[in-house]
Amino acid sequence: MPIERDIDFNYGYRVMCPGCRSSHWHTADEYLASLGSEAKTCKGSGKKTLVVAPDHLGLRDQSDPVAGSKELHDYYWYHSTPCPDWPPTAYQWSEETQIGYERTLKGDALENVRRSKEDQALHLGTYEAAVENVLRRMDAEGERDVQFYLHRVQLKEGLKFNDKPRPDAAVEKTTQAAIREKKLSGIRYLNTRESPGSVSLAVVREAIASSQCIRMPPEGLVADLVPGMMEEVLRIRKQEEFEVQAVPVEESPSAVLLRALSKKDGKERTGPSVATPPAEVMRVRNDAWSRIKALFAGEYLENVSPVLREQFFKSVRKPGKAGVDVDDRDWLRLALKMAPFLARHEDIRAALDNQPWVLVSPEATTKG
Repeated sequence: MPIERDIDFNYGYRVMCPGCRSSHWHTADEYLASLGSEAKTCKGSGKKTLVVAPDHLGLRDQSDPVAGSKELHDYYWYHSTPCPDWPPTAYQWSEETQIGYERTLKGDALENVRRSKEDQALHLGTYEAAVENVLRRMDAEGERDVQFYLHRVQLKEGLKFNDKPRPDAAVEKTTQAAIREKKLSGIRYLNTRESPGSVSLAVVREAIASSQCIRMPPEGLVADLVPGMMEEVLRIRKQEEFEVQAVPVEESPSAVLLRALSKKDGKERTGPSVATPPAEVMRVRNDAWSRIKALFAGEYLENVSPVLREQFFKSVRKPGKAGVDVDDRDWLRLALKMAPFLARHEDIRAALDNQPWVLVSPEATTKG
């Protein structure tokens, strides 16, 4: 049987200097604190060339066996998607997709895009990468109400891959035809979007032997809200609203101007009377949200890094107007569904163990 690799959502980051290619290890806290900041001085080059950003990450675990192994079938691989029967037998080109591409493409150009989509390589990664892919799509693509499925995959023996992981940007849109032209079964690449620094694969359909599938989340694994948590959230919201109401309201510049003009000529004028919420209001709201996040994370996201906690809360939706109970209940409901995939992954893999292995036919050309 293939090997299940250890799962870790509290990993660090290996930042590479683009100048001298030296690597600099950052814990999750250090990475989060430095993300988006100005370039730092690299200890290797002595110059300010070290930029903490996803595009500058290197292989996280330099002893990772899948980075150079020729026996990738020795390991389980994962894929997350809204498709329960992935990989499907045919690419579903929706009418909405067709209309979207027709706005900018015509004739052969449109047909080429269709063919490329139909022949897109199939992407596999670690368990962490598959879970983080769902979080990314929920956030970046607004797919919070989409039903996702987690697939565990076995590869066939005797496959051929490139020797070292390539940058993911060079592989993202790779087609199966392009892989076959290279006489390969797939391309291993460095994933910098999901579980950054891990190795993922872009493979042809015939490289997959079989797969298992569960809903995200499977029945019985949705976390329950601990007693008193909703009451504590409401208490924080009530205190937040009290503090916001205590902040002095500032007139907007346009309101000041209109009042001056009305006083001058006696004509009544109307317009916006309140400025953008002052910094103190934003501080109060952010502080309340931070306390609520810490409350939830302390119960449901143990051993999950601060980087992934932030991504998690962005994905399940930040609550809207303070004090609106239904908003908090909505995101909490979604958070309780997704939290087990980060904190109870042994139970998730046990749920997969109870699913049958389904053989994947090699013939179809499909979406990845």
